[in-house]
Amino acid sequence: MPMTTDPEDKILKTEARWLEPLFTYNKNQFEMVGLPSHNHWHHYRVWCYMKELLETLYAQGIEYSEDELEGLIVATFFHDIAMHQTYDEQHGRMGADLCRFYFSDQPFKRPQCLLTVLEAIEIHDDKQYLHRFSAGEKPDLAVLLSVADDMDAFGTIGMLRYTEILLLRQLELSAIPDRVLKNARSRMEHLEKTFARSRYLIEKHRERYRRLFEFFKPLTGSNGKHASNWELLLRIRENLDNHTVGSQLSDLIVPADSTLLKQIQEELEKEGEFCENPGLISP
Repeated sequence: MPMTTDPEDKILKTEARWLEPLFTYNKNQFEMVGLPSHNHWHHYRVWCYMKELLETLYAQGIEYSEDELEGLIVATFFHDIAMHQTYDEQHGRMGADLCRFYFSDQPFKRPQCLLTVLEAIEIHDDKQYLHRFSAGEKPDLAVLLSVADDMDAFGTIGMLRYTEILLLRQLELSAIPDRVLKNARSRMEHLEKTFARSRYLIEKHRERYRRLFEFFKPLTGSNGKHASNWELLLRIRENLDNHTVGSQLSDLIVPADSTLLKQIQEELEKEGEFCENPGLISP
């Protein structure tokens, strides 16, 4: 049979080979850790965003080979895997080592572009964005991984993710809002510059960025502790201190405002629309 060249078929073929084993391996690593901000569900959502980026690029005539797609899914599911061992911001190098070890006893499964994959994993959290590409050029694996990862930092999901990891990195609660707003703005600007030709993509995720901004902005300054959202940050800190957080983002705020819980569930469902996979993903 001739090799498929349809972009969607190539992605489906990539998922058929890689999605379940990578997701299961991820889940096993984080099973005793929890860490919903960076666990197997985060990796899965980033893969959803990766497919959204690929769809956008395909519409512009930019395609990726089957080997490149395999490299992208592997990089996606290993970029934060070291977070089950360390919360350090420089976790990418350890993630690359873990990916190298994963393939050490099964070299026959190794993507041809593994060296590029390892580099993408190692530098994915460099928010100076030294890896850029001009409009019309084909972004490399490192660029796509960085952007897809950034997209999971917006919206209600981003609010929970930022708060958990910054608390685990021992940042004072009062310092979190300013840190988030600065970091998220950098991520959004990078998305806008990198995918400047993709108006729909930009508008969609600018709205998610706006929700994140509107949550944290009232918490800045001297009156921040009097804002209604402050109680939610306190709840997240309490749950982390009490070690009651499992693998779901909603665990961070239980018991909490039912409206927010509904927003989280709706956003999770919406963000999964690009990669439905019955039998693999459960609520």
